[in-house]
Amino acid sequence: MEWRDVLGYEGLYKVSSEGEVLSLRTGRLRKLQSWGPKYLSLVLSRNGEDSTVLVHHLVAEAFHGPRPDGLLACHKNDIGTD
Repeated sequence: MEWRDVLGYEGLYKVSSEGEVLSLRTGRLRKLQSWGPKYLSLVLSRNGEDSTVLVHHLVAEAFHGPRPDGLLACHKNDIGTD
């Protein structure tokens, strides 16, 4: 498993290649929530502002870079929670 900074939240959170999210402030893994029937999400905080983000977006951006406009990230195994 590899860990990388969450884009836009560098120094605050890291995301793993397995989709786990670590808070660098607390040193604990963040609890993920269901978002719709097939995705996982969580709330990230920065400068007093909270944002709900999809975990698969965090993983894709951390390991492949920002997503170009008009393109989607695919789940190779078609399982949205992976």
